[in-house]
Amino acid sequence: VTNEYLVGVCLKLFCSICYENDAVARQLQTTVFTQTNETLCEIISSLLNKTNQPVVLSCDDSFISHKSLTTLVHLCTKSTINKSIHLYIACFDTLIYLLNGNSTLHHTAMYTEQFLNKLFCYLFAPTKIFNEIIDEAMLIQIRTSTLTLLAVLSSYHEDIKKRIADQDNLISTAIECYRSNHRSLQLASLCLFHGLSRSVHQLRTTFNDTICDILLDAVKSSDLSLVKLASSAISNTVLEFSTCRAKLLSGGILDILLAFLAHPDHDLSINGMWALRNLSYLSTLKIKQDVINGLTIDRIYSLLEQCTDERFLICLLSLLRNIFNEKDTQIILPMFNPVKLLTTLQRMHEKNYSVEVSREISILIDHLNSSNASPRQRLPSDSVNPTCRTSLFPEYACDEMDELDCL
Repeated sequence: VTNEYLVGVCLKLFCSICYENDAVARQLQTTVFTQTNETLCEIISSLLNKTNQPVVLSCDDSFISHKSLTTLVHLCTKSTINKSIHLYIACFDTLIYLLNGNSTLHHTAMYTEQFLNKLFCYLFAPTKIFNEIIDEAMLIQIRTSTLTLLAVLSSYHEDIKKRIADQDNLISTAIECYRSNHRSLQLASLCLFHGLSRSVHQLRTTFNDTICDILLDAVKSSDLSLVKLASSAISNTVLEFSTCRAKLLSGGILDILLAFLAHPDHDLSINGMWALRNLSYLSTLKIKQDVINGLTIDRIYSLLEQCTDERFLICLLSLLRNIFNEKDTQIILPMFNPVKLLTTLQRMHEKNYSVEVSREISILIDHLNSSNASPRQRLPSDSVNPTCRTSLFPEYACDEMDELDCL
């Protein structure tokens, strides 16, 4: 058949008769069309090769957001497929792939309250849901997939974070998962803590000493994946309004973050600088001085003049902006030699950096100029608005989950 409409009708027919009909699906999979000696899958593959449309759809394609996504959610909440734990795991993992880093789809996925309730059931008591006897490997896999999916859903929208974090036993279950001997569950629990840490409300309410101990334990691990996820969460939990901040500081987090700057893993070094940036926000003068002494002024100048990684440079410039807070500028600025610092920044401003880096340089110049008592020492910054200051949580990528947002 060459008529596209008829081909479409045939494909829809095959979809309909296969849906929730294992026997027919298996028969179609193995049936060979005698005239061409092809299976149905091979015929469909040939049809895809003839189209001018991309075979792989992007996760924000309308077919995904309006059809595939809702179908996956529907499958996750159905009770008639309880005999197939593998299907649930496949649905969860596919949803993780589609939703991670694509926050526009999160509310679409949460269109039914039953979906979230089912996820909690799979996490808390999966053995009560399935009719089959689940071995430990399958039990760990479905709990890992469920917890990771909850982590992804908790990473962006405040209303969804609250619905997830307010669930009874969720935090205690995530803590239990980290304390297990299974690496996949440990990673999933850290993902959840990272997602929730992107909320001012959750930092003030949900994070407690136990979570803080977990983050300190993970960030000291020999497993790089655990360390990177923990550092992502710590980048937010060191903020001034976090209930974990004091305990992290007493646990030696400053020295750990400074050590990360020289780590061979690039993402971890950026997480370290980003965390130092947040640690310095609204900090006491002593903490700012400790950060400066740990970095050293010579190293700061060297990085400003020689660093070619723009993500790292943005973190460093933002760190300096937080350090030179109005109430501390007159004490800290002389340590840097104001004329040298402003001259260095002006030279950077004349280089061909991206818009984001140039903006950070301009804002820092403007901030220093506004704090400098001597008008003769002021240098132009392209008339940047002097009231422009850091704001909470702009979109900024510095880790593998899409990532970390800070101040």
